[in-house]
Amino acid sequence: TETSGSTGTPTRFMLDRSSNVHQFAAIWRVLNWAGYRFGQRYVDLTGYLPRNDGLWSYDLRTNCLHLSSFNFKKEHIPAHARRLRAFRPALIKAYPSAIALFCRWLGELGIDDLHPPAVLTCAETLLDHQREVVQRVLGCQVHDFYGQNERAALISTCESNRYHIHEEYAFTELVPTESDGVASIVSTTLHSRAMRLIRYRTEDGAEPGPCVPGRG
Repeated sequence: TETSGSTGTPTRFMLDRSSNVHQFAAIWRVLNWAGYRFGQRYVDLTGYLPRNDGLWSYDLRTNCLHLSSFNFKKEHIPAHARRLRAFRPALIKAYPSAIALFCRWLGELGIDDLHPPAVLTCAETLLDHQREVVQRVLGCQVHDFYGQNERAALISTCESNRYHIHEEYAFTELVPTESDGVASIVSTTLHSRAMRLIRYRTEDGAEPGPCVPGRG
């Protein structure tokens, strides 16, 4: 497979089956931190593309309703809202830009009765104004997690909305940079035997800081 290429030319890399199993378990724990439990209904608003240009597609295996962020238009929002009311998801997993736009359109259309227990964002930097509009329109907490296709590091928010490194996922270092307070995320993979990454520079940054007492 290959990286997304969002910050440059995509890089190809190999993954093995055991790392897929570990990845699945790690992401389920991220979902659990957001209050989701295995088997509950959830909505996915990321890069999935339903067949035949449909607005959504249901996956029975994961009890997931996939909404397409590619065929996403304001005129479809009432139909999406009706589907979500009937589906009653325990969580919405989405790109920050997609769920923020969805909530902005909900507000413009006066739709204010969708209140999922939680939203979990991924794949993009979650900006403050995006978090604000989602919390205001949907009335729920917004969780977030960071990772890569190459599975070099995993970082996600706890119940206090502070980010934590999942330390058994990879050996992740926060290396100081010339930017004041910002560290570079450098990681060594622990679970992929097909192609190990040693001190892999993600070219992403993080600002180290404390969390609530009792959490590392």
